[in-house]
Amino acid sequence: MNPIKELIYSSLSKNKESRADLINRLGYKNQGKGLRRLDNFTCRAKANNNFIEKLSVALNLDKSKIDEAINSFRQKSKLAQEKAEQLAFSPHLWIKHEREYPPVGSICLVGLIGIDKFKKILLPENIIMLSWAEQIKEIRYGINLYNSLNKAGNRIFGAVTGYIYRKEYDVSFELDINGSIKQIYSKKQKEPKIYIDI
Repeated sequence: MNPIKELIYSSLSKNKESRADLINRLGYKNQGKGLRRLDNFTCRAKANNNFIEKLSVALNLDKSKIDEAINSFRQKSKLAQEKAEQLAFSPHLWIKHEREYPPVGSICLVGLIGIDKFKKILLPENIIMLSWAEQIKEIRYGINLYNSLNKAGNRIFGAVTGYIYRKEYDVSFELDINGSIKQIYSKKQKEPKIYIDI
């Protein structure tokens, strides 16, 4: 159980109360709306300060305990997300463009299609087993293939300014537009995320 749920449900259990009782004490006239707000908070740690203050009073808990549970939840979520990313990782090139993020008018389009379609070139899974010269050959092949399929250029992000070769989860190389090494990184490189939450 996550730390937020644990805190709330242990407090409810101690007072022999239900979630519906808590929703009433939070001041919601619409039970369904109140339960959705509570679930959103317990599952995603999303709530404004007003909700957290009311929750603190309704549960008769010090606000610092709730803040502590939120921080613990966020840390665990971040670790779980990082572990999932490590398991799902495959070698690729991350394309550097003039703009890191799309202009406002294109954000929904990129969110629906996925930013990876615009900024990621997948490489063979076994690329790290190859010699460095063979890896560079595969990288240049990937770049040429990308360029041949995108002759019109990338109007959303602008011109390509270089690439990040993500060889391993936490080992990357910055490359110029011709595929020559500019810099080596020994930690995970940030790749922007854009998604639509419904």
